[in-house]
Formats: sequence, structure tokens, C-alpha cells
Amino acid sequence: MNSGTKLIVAMTIKDEQKIKSDLLTHLKAIDMNQISSEKKFSRYGVGTQTRLAEIFVGNASKRALAKAEPAEGGVWLELEGMEPQGLSVSALILPEGVADEEVDSLNYAFTLLSIQFEPWRKSHTGNIYERVFYQEESGTWYPLNVLRNAAIATEEHKLINEQWKIISSQLNLKF
Repeated sequence: MNSGTKLIVAMTIKDEQKIKSDLLTHLKAIDMNQISSEKKFSRYGVGTQTRLAEIFVGNASKRALAKAEPAEGGVWLELEGMEPQGLSVSALILPEGVADEEVDSLNYAFTLLSIQFEPWRKSHTGNIYERVFYQEESGTWYPLNVLRNAAIATEEHKLINEQWKIISSQLNLKF
């Protein structure tokens, strides 16, 4: 995902009266038919109390620029071998009034959004792979879990292909 990509974050809204009125304008109700709610992708899913907060992937964060990392913005899955270690992101653009500071972590972005939009919760953490959605070209929104699983599968296929080449050369197999 590149700079400018829109993501949506699923928030459970139990009582709109407990949310500041200027923040309510940032919550979107999207046609639930456009959101993948298949349990194979997400245990969380979406429901009748789900509202969506839009966030955008921005340019490189100040922290990344200070480390002389690339200046482009984006979201990257960090893998160690075939195990996902987490997501790296550039600066994220949150709805106005949610944060006064630069945010360069999807987990922290979720926490800040949850504090504002889910004040009833005791803990403001959540699984970003199930609560943050990206949009496919078809128009359907999927949880980040789909991208994570696809990246893992791609790495597994690369490893299998490399190992198969080694085995077939050792066995002198020709294809």
C-alpha cells in the first residue's frame, strides 16, 4: 500500500451521545455488502453497531526520515523467515480531532481512535489485522489479515520452489 491509500477502521459504537459531536462526522456507515465479513478472514467481523473511521497512509514519518530511511510512504509487512513480525507504516493521517501528534503505527492509531469512538471500552487495544480494512479493486473491503496471509503464502511458495529445485537437481530429475 502506498502513500494516499485509504484504510477504514471498524469501531463499535454503542452510544453516540458519549462521542464528541465534531468527531461523529468522521464515522462512516458503509454498505455492509461491500465489507467482507467472512469468518475465514476475521473473527471480529462487522455488525449493526459497526461504524468506520477513515484513515490514510501518509508520507514517510519524521522518525523514518531521521533514520535516513526511504522517503516514500506505505505499509509493509515485516517477515522473519516465514513468520510475520508486524507491520511497518509511514505516517498515518487520522480524522481531525483524534490526535495532535504524528502517528506511525497502526496499533497506536487504533488505540487513539478507540479512545475517541469507543469510550465504553476498558482497554483500547485491538487486532489491527481484523479491525483495519483495505479496499480491493472490486470495491470490497477486506481486513489486513487477508494481505498478511497472502504474504505468508507467497513466502511459503518461494521456499517450496527453492527446495524443489535443490531436490530435483540432487535426484537428477528433468522437467
